[in-house]
Amino acid sequence: MPLQRPEKIPINNIFHITLIKFIILPSFSMRRTFLPITSVCFLLLAGFLNRSLGQSPSANLIVTGPTSIGKGESTSFRVQVTNGSAPFVITYSLNGVNQAPVTTNSNPYDFTLSPTQNTLVELVSIEAAGQSGTVSGTANITVVDPPTAHISGGGQICQGGNGTTISVTFTGSGPYTFVYTADNVPEPPITTATNPYVINVNPSTGTIYRLTGVSNPSCTGTVSGTAIVFVFTPSTARLQGDSTFCDSAMTTLPVDFTGTGPFNLVYSINGVPQDTVETFDDPFLIPV
Repeated sequence: MPLQRPEKIPINNIFHITLIKFIILPSFSMRRTFLPITSVCFLLLAGFLNRSLGQSPSANLIVTGPTSIGKGESTSFRVQVTNGSAPFVITYSLNGVNQAPVTTNSNPYDFTLSPTQNTLVELVSIEAAGQSGTVSGTANITVVDPPTAHISGGGQICQGGNGTTISVTFTGSGPYTFVYTADNVPEPPITTATNPYVINVNPSTGTIYRLTGVSNPSCTGTVSGTAIVFVFTPSTARLQGDSTFCDSAMTTLPVDFTGTGPFNLVYSINGVPQDTVETFDDPFLIPV
């Protein structure tokens, strides 16, 4: 059974199939049996193509973290590969600039980025076990300045009076959510787009107000400042009754106070208003 020289047939410029032609010479002394060589070769070729070529890989990029972040913060991404075997070589770009390819056996492949400016993230290419495929998926990441909040205001009030106000001033993008304390006791969070935000306060005792945190929908920020409210007890003044003394004698009339000084005392003598007196003295002696 002579064997002819093999012929190589190029297929897709990737590999070659060697086809061997067999010629069976007739013989009167042997029983001739013809094998379906073409069918067998076709089955072998189909199996070889399936193992060698497979299906082209595809990869898709999705964002698994926030799409709006503050400067210095990060967000996360995932690349999901289908129809491919590891190792995978993944290339993505930031604002059109290709980054260094990443080789990984992980599927899905997760990674994080911390951009400092608005950034378009695009998947550029995928290779699976050396075979190139198709890619899809983009992500627009917005980077914003972190907010700041400063508290101020306060002042002196009378106990049981109208109270006063404290103000919170913001920078950065809103709306803002902030938390403050009154003498280290947390107050409920407040969310607002108003800048500055004014709070009416009327404590019964002196109180120090401080901020403990501020954030916007993208990130957290920093806080500063204090607001102090001094509360004074309402004052009273009482002149201690009638007095009898000699004509032309020098004497005084005591005035007793309650509350917190200094006291501004207004009085009259025989219906004639006298100058206002500011004093811490208790009692205060009116010369007559």
